[in-house]
Amino acid sequence: MRDRILKWFFFTLVVSVLPMVCTSGFIWGWDKTFSLNKSLETGELLTIVAALAATAMGDVLFAKKKRSKEKIVCAFACCAIVLVAILWDLLVTLKIHEGRAYNQNYVVWGSILLYCLTALNAAYCVAISE
Repeated sequence: MRDRILKWFFFTLVVSVLPMVCTSGFIWGWDKTFSLNKSLETGELLTIVAALAATAMGDVLFAKKKRSKEKIVCAFACCAIVLVAILWDLLVTLKIHEGRAYNQNYVVWGSILLYCLTALNAAYCVAISE
C-alpha cells in the first residue's frame, strides 16, 4: 500500500501541479513580479482539483477487490468534489467573461483549500482501492 501511495503522490499529485509551477517559475524568472494570487485567481487549480478527484474516484470504483461501504463513501466524496470544482470554475469563468467583479482572494485560497482536501481524500481512496 505504501508503494502505491508514493507512486500516486509523485506521478499524479506532483505532476498535476507541475505545469503551474513551471509557468510560475518562468514568470518569476522573467520579471521577478510573481504573485500567487495572479496565478490562481482565474481558477486553474479548480480544474486540477476536478481531475484529481475524478482519477481517485475511478481508482476506488474499479478496484479489483469488492466494494465496501468505505469505498462507496470515498467515491461519493470524490464525486461531490468534482461537482463543486466544476461549478465553481464555471462561475469564475462566467464572471471573467462578462467582466463582472468577483473576489479573487476567495477563489485563490478556496481553491488551495479544496486542492488540499482533494489530495487527502484522493490519497485515502488510493489507499483503500487495493
